[in-house]
Amino acid sequence: MDLCDSCKNNDNNERCLAPKCDIQWLDTRVIKCERYKYNKAVDIELTKTMRHLQVCKELNSLYEAKNHDYGDSFSKVRNELGNVAILVRLSDKLERLKMLLMGAEQRVDDESIDDTLMDLAGYAVMELVEREVDKDGNK
Repeated sequence: MDLCDSCKNNDNNERCLAPKCDIQWLDTRVIKCERYKYNKAVDIELTKTMRHLQVCKELNSLYEAKNHDYGDSFSKVRNELGNVAILVRLSDKLERLKMLLMGAEQRVDDESIDDTLMDLAGYAVMELVEREVDKDGNK
């Protein structure tokens, strides 16, 4: 099993969750590695750094799936409209977030505050990626 020394020794800390570990924190007491079918109870408190990494991993997974399903649509729209395309996407999501936070009547049940925040973060990261691609000329 290719776990980092910290995981092997059960002395996990903020540096844990290295990419080679491929670990998912299920809660503050259980870690799970899908690749190696590894589950282990640990006595560790989930730090903000660990939580941040989990959100980033989830964001990347969501990006990969949606980019596949939508056919890299953000990049295509950005190529057509220029870098202002991000303003449209973020504006739509901010309006959605405002409605959710203000408790307006919802007719679409599958959009939550968390989903909307993930979309906002996703679009911000996609814009950063596109800006890097513009600089590098690579895809």
